[in-house]
This record gives sequence, C-alpha cells and structure tokens, in this order.
Amino acid sequence: MTEGQPDSTPWSRIDLDTRGVRDKTELMDRLTVALDLPTWFGRNWDALADCLREVRGEPGVEFVWRGEQDLPEGLRETLHDVLDERAEAGPTPWRTIRVEE
Repeated sequence: MTEGQPDSTPWSRIDLDTRGVRDKTELMDRLTVALDLPTWFGRNWDALADCLREVRGEPGVEFVWRGEQDLPEGLRETLHDVLDERAEAGPTPWRTIRVEE
C-alpha cells in the first residue's frame, strides 16, 4: 500500500440473519452458528461479549446484520450494546452493517 492510499484488503466478514428470531434462545443459536462459537459458549450476554473480544480479522471485522427489526426490542437493544462494546474495545477494528430488507 502506498502512503496516503486506502488499504483495499477486504475485511473479514460475519453474517447474522435474525429474521424470524423471537427469543433469546433462538438468537444465541444464530449467533453460535454465525460466529462459529466454541462448545463452551455459555449462551448469555456476558459469554457473548467475552467471545466477541476474541474475534479478530485483518484488516478488521465486518459484521453484517440482517433482520435487526425482527428482533424483540429488548434483545435488539442488548445486542446493539454488546456489538458496540466490541467495536470500541476489540483487538481489531469492527464495523456493524445493518441491512434492512
């Protein structure tokens, strides 16, 4: 890369589709698959935050979220908080892209 020019390397990508998710159990199931979480994942918000801190990608991680509006409000707000925390404090850059369909 030449100084002053943007890096064109694609970011690592994670896709989450929450269309049709109605409760926390379903959401944690989808997150487990999308993030390829370990078997010891505790399926709670603190465990999710811990796992997200370990997600790395070069030059960064792009989290593509479809079906955000389908989630019940409490789940949606909490997931927003966890994702925002990862974006602010993670080991590599993180951006969440919300796709409305």
